[in-house]
Amino acid sequence: MKKIFCITVIVSVFITACVSQNKPVVKKDMNKYVKEWAQIESFRRQGLPASLFPGVDSIYQSALAESNYEQLIKAVIFRINSIGILKENDEGANKIFNDLKKDAERLPQPARSIIYSMIGQMYEVFYDQNARTINRRTNMAADPEDIHTWDARKLAEEAINYYDLSLREAETLQNEPVDSYKEILLAGYDPDYQPTLYDLLANRALAYYASGYNVHSLAQQVFVADDPDFFADAQTFSNLTIRSEDTLSPVYLSLKTYQELLRFHLEKSNFGSLFGKANDDITALVEIDLRRMAYLREKGRYADNDKMYEKALTGMSEAYKSYDSNAAVLLQLGGFYLNRGAVWRNDKSEENKSGYTKAYEMYERMTAEYPGQLVGNAEALKENILYRELNIQFEATQLPGKPFLALLNYRNMGTMYKTVYKLTKEQAIDYTYNLGRYKKDKYYDLPAFIQTLKVKPSKEQLKLPEQADYQYYTTEIRMEPYEKGFYLVIVSDSENPLHSSSAYNASLLQVSSLAAQDRMIDQVMTVVVTDRETGKFVSGAKVEAYRWNAQTHQATASFTSDANGVARSGKFSEYYYNQYYSVDYKEDHLLVFGAGYNRTIYSRDSYNNAVLFTDRSIYRPGQTVYFKAVLYNQKGNEPQALLKGNTVHVCLRDVNWQVVSEQRLTSNDFGSIDGSFTIPQGLLNGNMTIECTDYASASIRVEEYKRPTFEVNFDPVDGNPALNGPVKVTAGAKALAGYAIDNADVRYRVVRNTHYRYYYWWYPPINDSREISSGVVKTDEKGNFSIEFTALADDVRDDRMYTYTVSADVTDVNGETRSASVQVNAG
Repeated sequence: MKKIFCITVIVSVFITACVSQNKPVVKKDMNKYVKEWAQIESFRRQGLPASLFPGVDSIYQSALAESNYEQLIKAVIFRINSIGILKENDEGANKIFNDLKKDAERLPQPARSIIYSMIGQMYEVFYDQNARTINRRTNMAADPEDIHTWDARKLAEEAINYYDLSLREAETLQNEPVDSYKEILLAGYDPDYQPTLYDLLANRALAYYASGYNVHSLAQQVFVADDPDFFADAQTFSNLTIRSEDTLSPVYLSLKTYQELLRFHLEKSNFGSLFGKANDDITALVEIDLRRMAYLREKGRYADNDKMYEKALTGMSEAYKSYDSNAAVLLQLGGFYLNRGAVWRNDKSEENKSGYTKAYEMYERMTAEYPGQLVGNAEALKENILYRELNIQFEATQLPGKPFLALLNYRNMGTMYKTVYKLTKEQAIDYTYNLGRYKKDKYYDLPAFIQTLKVKPSKEQLKLPEQADYQYYTTEIRMEPYEKGFYLVIVSDSENPLHSSSAYNASLLQVSSLAAQDRMIDQVMTVVVTDRETGKFVSGAKVEAYRWNAQTHQATASFTSDANGVARSGKFSEYYYNQYYSVDYKEDHLLVFGAGYNRTIYSRDSYNNAVLFTDRSIYRPGQTVYFKAVLYNQKGNEPQALLKGNTVHVCLRDVNWQVVSEQRLTSNDFGSIDGSFTIPQGLLNGNMTIECTDYASASIRVEEYKRPTFEVNFDPVDGNPALNGPVKVTAGAKALAGYAIDNADVRYRVVRNTHYRYYYWWYPPINDSREISSGVVKTDEKGNFSIEFTALADDVRDDRMYTYTVSADVTDVNGETRSASVQVNAG
């Protein structure tokens, strides 16, 4: 509830100030309520909501009678914050909503609008707190006076209504500056971006619309943001006529709100007017325009949202170039290119390769042309683009006397230095387990480790294929042969890898003719030692196991390989973690880190469980549900034991999780119980639950059944349409009695799925789903209808294919709806 409290703290000052402008308020005795609030706070800390609400209500009523709006709003805030601790079936919720609505009508503006906005958010919070229960409900005729009977759609409608009411008297709100209250605004809140109360309340509504209401039961949203003019300049967009049959669509409501905000700020700033120059400060206009573009990029349905977004931002940067606020446009455009540059590392497309270069150009323009508060952001992002990176990878163990290849990943570098130190076995262990930790109260990093080495390293300078686009590149370098032993290989951008500004990376290299495989079974470690090159078993190799804990290394076992190269430990009894072992054979040594750890086997406490099932999954009110359960006890890994003669409590819970019926049953010699419940008439339909307390539960669905009177069938699709070409599918709706369903509404959606033909094993296949078309058509006199769409493809490439799923919901004149779908393969 922290979010609500932060917002409503602002509201208390707004209303106090607003009332003082409308009528004189007699100074109240602020100590009058101290004792009552102290008692309420005591109840809150004790977690006693039933005890604190009467006190809050008393303060609320007294403050209302005395026109003490400060205490009134304090009580309102407390009520809103308390919604989160109200249970879904708590009758206090209805009272809080109803009282607040009535009292809001008595308050002057702009206080009334603020209260309306708060009520909208209260509905949002009520849904969030009780979503699990609310989503169980099927659509029904809700009692308008009882919020506990409302489904998700009804709650969304009410929230939208009150957010809309909060913005009705726009002119009054637009003349109320926010900066008068800067002392109580949240830290980081900048009135330059939302200068008026209208901006504040409109952005609260936008935040709700952007959430999508978190509602899954809304009717299919027909409104689609696919008009290219939605990405037009602010003046053109604000003058568009946007219509929608779906008045609950969050996309539709968001665009309408963005229009109103832009109209207001265009007029206020005089931007684009033929009768004079715009005001110097158009910060709020640019901010809301940027948010509009970002929203359309996310929610719009175009062939390529990113191209539309890039074109729109480029146009904005040109339109606003005479104003300091253009820095924000360049910053957002630079961020767009920055993300493209990051994507190139995986997709290698030419379009994204230049992303870092274009981003750098945007940030250079910011620092050169708009030396304002955003310059620091630009400088930091430029540093990130120019940041030098280096990484070396190779097989951790190599054969002695043989050269090998290493993979080098680098960025913003033309010259690389390779430094190699010879290590002892103890130093290799120290590097592996202590680096990056505190050792003797000092942080043990790579420079600190290198200072402990007494040997002189070998050094080599290498030229790299230099690139000017700030991208990541990969190359292979030849590593010279090494003799048996342990080595630390460091690559850096300077000759001295310890230099503070140096980019470096290090990796441990082992050179050995030995190879080892291990496994842990029944607390016994088995190691098979072989020759790394020939695969022959190595007999007489000494294996020593260790565990590492808090900078100490303790030997846990020592064993020797037999003629088959197999070495077995004794049985471990303790819990070992960070375990490793060494293999020593003559002058050859091998370290194996991260060996399978061992833990003491503890018997898990036994617990009771059950398998519960019903005779079917869907029922009608008044029908009987037959259930059966098998009770058993589970102890560790032992076989399950049936529970005979156990008495259990079984209950039927409705959609609001209230117990409808219950019974006690005793298991028979086979550990089973069986029984039945009759589903009462008059309850809310939806998901009900049969619960075998402390054992198991099963969910059933309760619905009013209606025999279908017609069906919908799609005709087969011939051939594979071309990508980006037209597609037409046909279907028909026919009654089961044989006659055509004519003049019926058909709501359809077309969803494109992208399938990748091949992929690297470390990148899972990605199936991108995107809705590319939707709309409403009608069936003809024969019950037939057709749906036409374009098989849009973001990119026509050999490594991907597209399928288009066309789904249709047909609703006849009686309100009955039947659905069907068909898949179309294109390309």
